[in-house]
Amino acid sequence: MSLEFEFSNFKDAVNFGKNISKNLKTSSKSERRGNKHYIVIPEKNLNTLSATALVVAIGVAGLMTGHQQLDEHKFSLVVDAMQRANPALSNLSEPEIGAYLSELPQEQLQGVMSNTKGVYHEMLYVDAINSGNTGDVAVLHQDVNNPGSDIIISSDNGAVNEVQLKATDSTSYVNEHFDKYSDIEIIATSEVASKLETVGDSGITNDELNSDIKQSIAELESVADSSTLITEEVTSNVITDEMTGFGPISIITGLLFGVF
Repeated sequence: MSLEFEFSNFKDAVNFGKNISKNLKTSSKSERRGNKHYIVIPEKNLNTLSATALVVAIGVAGLMTGHQQLDEHKFSLVVDAMQRANPALSNLSEPEIGAYLSELPQEQLQGVMSNTKGVYHEMLYVDAINSGNTGDVAVLHQDVNNPGSDIIISSDNGAVNEVQLKATDSTSYVNEHFDKYSDIEIIATSEVASKLETVGDSGITNDELNSDIKQSIAELESVADSSTLITEEVTSNVITDEMTGFGPISIITGLLFGVF
């Protein structure tokens, strides 16, 4: 019987797994099931642990866990945007994306971030419209490079409007768009919208987009780093069950009923 710990966001799960590995000198693995994240200690590894060592380490790991870098919904949107904007990442897991990003030269990483930011802005805006009470429904164009517009907004009165989103703090990109597509509305980040009367405000700042993406990349790289740490087999000395007389079933029972 393995021992599992459930978390609502993957950052806390990864931190918990790191601390378990560090304090118990044993291996665990991270799993994602729907919107939940789990750290699993396999039964074979429980057999090498004392109940006391396990409970103490879990307490320490739990105290060191609890802060969340970015809320789970936004993090998922950033990952989706990154995969949509960068097709090479579309079939990779979160640890694999993190490993890929951690090996990129800074210039290439900036390119990935720039591509991701535009799509993330679009996704946030679509999400805001669809979660509102206006009756409007927004969808992204299937083609990420659709000419002239990024999203289609359908109103409950039957009107359909195509819109271009701009994630920038520079007005020059907006002017270039109007030179080519004067009849397509632009919705831009708040910094640009405050400078141009002809541009709508998405309600999202360029600084917010940059911050969310940087935090997400840090979390992805953290997962990549921890995936090796969490799953590696450790052969250093630990207190065994033979020394304490507790087996994995006793450990689980003790945890559940507060025996230890």
